Amino acid sequence: MFRLFPRLLPVFLLLLLALVLAVLFASARPFALDLGARDDGRSSYGFYDTERNDNITFRWSGPAARFVLHGSSSGAQIMELRLSGERLVALNEPRISLEREDQTFVAFDVRPGWRTYSVLLPPGASSDHFGVAERIHLSTALTRPGDDAPEGADLRRLGVPVDALSTRAVGGLAWSTLARAVTLTWLVALMVGALAYLDWRLRPVARSTLWRRICVVLTILGAGLAFAVWHDPYVLAWALPPLWWSIGLASALAVGAVCCAPTSVVNTGAAVGVVGAFGVLALGAAVLWLRGPLWVGLTLVLLALWVGLRGEKGLGVRLWHEDAHQDLSRRVAWVGLALVFVLALGLRLYRIDELPFGLWRDEARHGLFALRIAENPGYRPIYIASERVNMPALGLYPFALALHLWGPHFWTMRLVTAVAGALTVLPLYGLSYALCRRRSIALGAALLLALSSWHITISRFSFPTVFDPLLGLTGLWLILVVLSSQQSAVSSQQSAVSFWFASALPVLGSRFSVLGAWFSVLLLIGAGALLGLAVQTYHTGRVVPVIGLLLAGVLLCFARGRLGWPGWRALMLTFVSLGLGLLLTLTPLLLYALSQPAAFNDRVSDVFLLSEEARKAAAPLSVLDDALRRHLLMFNYQGDG
Repeated sequence: MFRLFPRLLPVFLLLLLALVLAVLFASARPFALDLGARDDGRSSYGFYDTERNDNITFRWSGPAARFVLHGSSSGAQIMELRLSGERLVALNEPRISLEREDQTFVAFDVRPGWRTYSVLLPPGASSDHFGVAERIHLSTALTRPGDDAPEGADLRRLGVPVDALSTRAVGGLAWSTLARAVTLTWLVALMVGALAYLDWRLRPVARSTLWRRICVVLTILGAGLAFAVWHDPYVLAWALPPLWWSIGLASALAVGAVCCAPTSVVNTGAAVGVVGAFGVLALGAAVLWLRGPLWVGLTLVLLALWVGLRGEKGLGVRLWHEDAHQDLSRRVAWVGLALVFVLALGLRLYRIDELPFGLWRDEARHGLFALRIAENPGYRPIYIASERVNMPALGLYPFALALHLWGPHFWTMRLVTAVAGALTVLPLYGLSYALCRRRSIALGAALLLALSSWHITISRFSFPTVFDPLLGLTGLWLILVVLSSQQSAVSSQQSAVSFWFASALPVLGSRFSVLGAWFSVLLLIGAGALLGLAVQTYHTGRVVPVIGLLLAGVLLCFARGRLGWPGWRALMLTFVSLGLGLLLTLTPLLLYALSQPAAFNDRVSDVFLLSEEARKAAAPLSVLDDALRRHLLMFNYQGDG
């Protein structure tokens, strides 16, 4: 019993944290929103700029006026609205309604002057059972002040001026309160688990010491989170909204990591395995019961069953047997990869001059600029921001070469993208094999990309977007080749560069000594150059160098040699090599971005997921969580509309 106490103490602390958070949320002060204040954009959208009259600061509502009450209760609430009904009464249309998706919650008539109106919001009006804030539409009659005066400049569609809003919950404890407490507690548990895993991998310690560290970190994080809830639960609800899909995916990855860990790591004790399995099972059942995302609940339940079945002490002992040596031979893998490439090329070249029919408008615009590059030796743009084209120009140069060689035909530029799309299966195979060391898995990944309808479609259009995955995957593969190869033998006669790489960054085996170290430097420079070229193909390529640097950092942190002083010099040399390759290909674009920042960021700002226009007062993390949901389900459940 005493042996299990240190392992059960984190569970007790998590339960205590969930209870404290639930009490703090339930006893929080009423929600208050002052329109015209500096931070009112967190909970309102579709209102015009702040105005001031008779010492009252307010905003006029527009046709898309919305309230998003982050942290409000999912139960019944009393809402108090302070507004002026002067204009609506003058129009003889005093009706105001609060609605969502053609469902009207409240409708009332206003009177002249500034007044406070109290209305009853039904359960679920401002928040669902999970604590996710819903948009409440403020619907009124609209007028244009400039219509009465032709010379007037005010052509806004004005509704009603609103000064302030507040809500207070009525009735018992709402489901959203419990959901927020459980979500934040589970988030803390995942963070502590990730930190403990990193601590265990980077600096192995005794298990008793590790459990004490977990409890200390858990206490500190829990106390800080409880203080944040006590100080301002509504700001916290905006900063950390319920992230069911992100937490579900992180939980699935955590359980998968435990299941894939060695048996000695998994079976640290029967109690830990049972608590972990039933904890995940209970979470999955709770998600299903609360009518949450079905796929998250099913995934968690299945993973919980997997935890219970796996291992020497699991219910499914000897249910399956894994043998890492049962893999495809190198010859079979090469033949299979060649067949996959031929299949990918055939699917992308089949009737390339007819399907898709005609030229898409962006293809025509790209073709006009590529033709100008091919015919005008003095026109060598770095970035194009004119004539409805806003993108790096480097991706159009292959099209210009094709037009120069074969002339303008329907298939000329499409031939370039088709070949580039087919070639992408090769670095994907290499990257997959470098990650998992299984040729069968790598070949399956290449086959899935070859058959992907999305990749086939983008490969048959004259879009430079297809160059991004080709260059990015190749650069990431080179980084893995250099930093994750087997450790080479080192002798005292080797040069300093060779010693740095062999001690902390094993390169290409014992066949290479000094030459292998310098060859590794050249590979890293080439990897950085490819990542820089990916940036110059399309806007999505801007994240590729970040991914590459993160990959290099993770590989170095988990290096088998445990970075000592020579290792840190190798760390510096690695990032210097990658940075040099990046600068070789990215300098022209960086100079343009510094000289023309507005044109460089125009397209990205228009489609930025977290822009104020795109969020419409939704919490930034909830927008990212919803994007994660759509990306997780896009392959088998629901794709792009």
